[in-house]
Amino acid sequence: MPGKSTKTVFQKVKPFWYSPSLQRSFYGSKNLPAVDDLEHWDSTFEFKTYLELLKLFDKDEVERQKKLTILPAKAPFKAWTWKVDFCIKSEKLVAPLYVESKGGWIIHDKSSERDFVHLLHLINYLHPDVFNSLVVVSDSDWSLSNTSVFSTLLKDFGTIITYKWRKLNE
Repeated sequence: MPGKSTKTVFQKVKPFWYSPSLQRSFYGSKNLPAVDDLEHWDSTFEFKTYLELLKLFDKDEVERQKKLTILPAKAPFKAWTWKVDFCIKSEKLVAPLYVESKGGWIIHDKSSERDFVHLLHLINYLHPDVFNSLVVVSDSDWSLSNTSVFSTLLKDFGTIITYKWRKLNE
């Protein structure tokens, strides 16, 4: 959308804290309860993705914010890493599955879209096993500029997992 400010788009993406024991969300870091199970979430969509994953896999099979090294450290540069939203390692799957939650806002923010495309290009080139096991889920249909990468709707995620990554019962 040419001319549209991304400021209004990003206001819809609010990080928050969630306490499973209290079953309550907290926005902002002030006045957080003194409980041991506070979890930080980048967006409500990422949290919804997690809840959908828990319908398909055990909690201990879903790793949040899995840190991947894209390029190792080589002086004078530090390692270039990326934290994918979820990594699923399960005996039900043929290989680890990487899941990134990206709202439709990304196609309206050309700078973020360009950075994400660049990252995906590097992952595809340097780590094709990770790239080929990556699913980008979204709240809307979209594709990234100048790529064949497109989003998978969260509501279709379970079906796609079943057909593409699950081991066949023998």
